[in-house]
Amino acid sequence: MAPLSSPGKNKFFGIVGVFLFLPSFLLLFWNEGRAVKTFQGLKEGAAAVVSVPPEAVSPVNEGKLIHTSGPLTTGGPVLDEVFQIQAPDTLRLERLVEMYQWKETGVLGERGQGKRLSAFP
Repeated sequence: MAPLSSPGKNKFFGIVGVFLFLPSFLLLFWNEGRAVKTFQGLKEGAAAVVSVPPEAVSPVNEGKLIHTSGPLTTGGPVLDEVFQIQAPDTLRLERLVEMYQWKETGVLGERGQGKRLSAFP
C-alpha cells in the first residue's frame, strides 16, 4: 500500500489545484463586473428619481422614475367567503390548505401506498 503523501498524488492534486485556481479568477472578474454594473445602474436611478406627493398624478412625470410615500388604505375589510372570516385594515387575505392524507401511487395489490402531506386534495 502506498503512503498517503506519494509523489504521484501530490502532482495530481497540484495540477487539479492549478486548474481550479485559474478559472476562479475569471469567475471573480465576471462577478465583480456584474457588481459594478449594478452599482452604476442604482446610482443612475438615484440621480434620476423624482419625489412626488401621493395625492395627485401629474402628467409632467409621465415616463419618469418616481418615488412617493403615503398612507396605505383599503376600501373595506377583506372577507374569506368559505370560513366567513373578516380582516379589517388588511390588503390581502391568503388561505393555504394542507391535509395529511392516504394516497395510493400504484395499482391494486402493489406496494405503492403511504401517508404524505399534500397541499391539494
